[in-house]
Amino acid sequence: MSSSPHTDSFALLVDFDWQNQRDQQLSPDLLHQRDRRIGLSLSASLPPREQARAWLARLHPNSQELPGQQITQRFGWVTAAIALLGVITGISTFAGLLAYDGSQRINVLLILMLVLVQLLFTLLSCAVAVRGVPSAPWFSSGRLAGLLSLLLPGDKSSLSLFHHQHGLRPLYPWLVLRFSQFFACAFSASALLCLLLNVTVQDLAFGWSTTLQISATTLHGLVSTLALPWQAFFPSAVPSLELIEQSRYFRLAGSAQSGLDNPALLGQWWPFIALCWLSYALLPRIVLAIWIERRWRRRLAGQLEQHPGFQPLFRRLHRAWVGTASEQQEGDTEAVATASHAAITMPKLKAAKVVHWADTAYGHPDLRQIVPTLDADDSYCAGGGHGLDQDEAVIEAFSHLPDDLPVVILVKAWEPPLAELQDFLLDLRNLNRHNSFYLLPINPGQKLEPAESKYLPQWQHFITRMDDAHLHLVKAADAD
Repeated sequence: MSSSPHTDSFALLVDFDWQNQRDQQLSPDLLHQRDRRIGLSLSASLPPREQARAWLARLHPNSQELPGQQITQRFGWVTAAIALLGVITGISTFAGLLAYDGSQRINVLLILMLVLVQLLFTLLSCAVAVRGVPSAPWFSSGRLAGLLSLLLPGDKSSLSLFHHQHGLRPLYPWLVLRFSQFFACAFSASALLCLLLNVTVQDLAFGWSTTLQISATTLHGLVSTLALPWQAFFPSAVPSLELIEQSRYFRLAGSAQSGLDNPALLGQWWPFIALCWLSYALLPRIVLAIWIERRWRRRLAGQLEQHPGFQPLFRRLHRAWVGTASEQQEGDTEAVATASHAAITMPKLKAAKVVHWADTAYGHPDLRQIVPTLDADDSYCAGGGHGLDQDEAVIEAFSHLPDDLPVVILVKAWEPPLAELQDFLLDLRNLNRHNSFYLLPINPGQKLEPAESKYLPQWQHFITRMDDAHLHLVKAADAD
């Protein structure tokens, strides 16, 4: 999908909400220290939105780790699928209404009823948009994601991620309202096209029939009222009283067959039907769709600033961190604990399983100098942009390893350890009670480098919290 301003805003909002949820797994102290370091490198003249974008870029140098673009693309496909469904439904509906084999006429009243139904739905949609889209108790992000997933082939993990992004819930009703306009516009346009195509290639005969006691004069008054928008420009598209009188029919055999002596007369209904559909079904829906699209974009443009995590982020970025006495005491206690988990030099391993967490250094040419035992067949990727299915597949592949076979997990040094990594290690430990795990933070740039010392305390803190006697923090040797 092209990166238009509103799709870019949507992707940024999704990325921000995704990162905000991940950050909730970290302590406020750790978050403040991390974001303050980033904030010192950001220009204060940048607009808040651009600062948020730069903050995400610093946390995820590889933009593929973020789900925003992928989810935006998937929703583009959903929009196209909904529009296609509208086209199919519109053509099928009018093909059924205009089915004509010469034995009976096409009842104009059925088409007028459909026009009125379309107009009623348009007015209801307009009322909902004006009064604000309510949050229905039966509506949830899970139902939305599940419904949309049915329309898409292939991997649905990106929509599963969207399902868990609670910060985007205010947008869900507007998404549904927007999708409904795409469907309705496609339905109305394709129905009109189907009508014009049938008029062109067939000799359709229209008429009207009803059990109600409606006279031709009454119906003439109704159609004249409906034709007010165009009767000054297309007077020939206003059915005359003569046409209405002669086109009435009854299905009982032997009943009046008025109009059959002049079949061409019965075809004169089509300009009225086409303009009626255009004026009351298609054009109002297009106008409403444009208006809702503008409201959607306006709401999307301001949603990031209204996100509950937006203001806290800017406090962390631009306010110096000051620890309280209790925090300092707690920090001293943790310092004693983390001292016993200081990073050790990477031991010489005869063999090892290797996990590239969030694709860290995967395929890097310098990798063998840091992990000499690396075997390409024993390397796996998990975490980051990979879905839970990939993590579970790696855990399954590492189940019940020989006790003397260690596991090396490579992580980006600057990226704070999240609960996702903790869960992964706990699952691995449950299947391999006695194996040594080596957590190796590195800087996977153009040149593979050991982690800077300023990033090691957060990993020591993580190791301390894991409280795993066989989990070790290791330092990589310089690739040179």
